[in-house]
Amino acid sequence: RDRWEPAYDIYWKDKHTHIDVYGYYPFANPESIDDYQFEVQKDQSRASADGEMGGYEASDLLFATTKGIKASASPINLTFKHIMSKIKIRLIKGEDFEGEMPATADVYIHNTVPTATVDLQAGVATRYVKGTRQTIKAQQEGAYSYSAIVVPQRIDNRQPLVEVVMKGVSYLFESKFVFKPGVEHLVNLVITDLSLIHISEPTR
Repeated sequence: RDRWEPAYDIYWKDKHTHIDVYGYYPFANPESIDDYQFEVQKDQSRASADGEMGGYEASDLLFATTKGIKASASPINLTFKHIMSKIKIRLIKGEDFEGEMPATADVYIHNTVPTATVDLQAGVATRYVKGTRQTIKAQQEGAYSYSAIVVPQRIDNRQPLVEVVMKGVSYLFESKFVFKPGVEHLVNLVITDLSLIHISEPTR
């Protein structure tokens, strides 16, 4: 369990004081608590380097709160939750795919708005209404498995959603979609000789 030690001592106002504690990660200096502009990284395949977070980690906004805490010398426990949405793409070799399917590919999530308006008191992120749809490059988690953090939002019209570029060939999956907050959406895609076929979309 991680423990946060402040850079300087923080004291209770008095023993009768009750406080509400909020936490979020990654660290930032928001100008507004209830209108924090947060943007997921467009290149989430970028690894951490030189003390900087990788693109995926920097996108995965976490939030926690505990309220009505009275003065005590005991640590305050915060249970963090994911407030963005996650899409996990699993690639499956189709029967008519010639040769071995590469264990690596470039996977892109198209047509989502990467900017969110976040209420850090409620722990709620919503799509920035003036944001434009852009493309996110997913992180590879293992052979044939890729993930990306997406701002919660609805794609109401069928349009390009997932693109897989493999051995110089682009495979495109079009769909409507609802990216739910705090949910991991698992999308299984079969790579055939000529196309990409969506076979299931469980969530957890």
